[in-house]
Amino acid sequence: MYIEQHSRYQNKANNIQLRYDDKQFHTTVIKDVLLWIEHNLDQSLLLDDVANKAGYTKWYFQRLFKKVT
Repeated sequence: MYIEQHSRYQNKANNIQLRYDDKQFHTTVIKDVLLWIEHNLDQSLLLDDVANKAGYTKWYFQRLFKKVT
C-alpha cells in the first residue's frame, strides 16, 4: 500500500514538473519571438511569418501567445 501511494505521488510530482517545464519553454519561445519582432519592425510582418519563426502553426501560436502574455 505504501509503495502504491508513493508511486502515485511521484507520478503527480513528475506531471507537475513537466507542466512547469513546458510553460518555461513556451515563455522562452514567446520572448525570443518578441525580440525578433522588435528587430524586424521595419518589415511587414504577418502572423504566418511570426508563427513560422516560433515553429508553430498560426492557430497554435495565437493560443500560446495569449496564454503566455
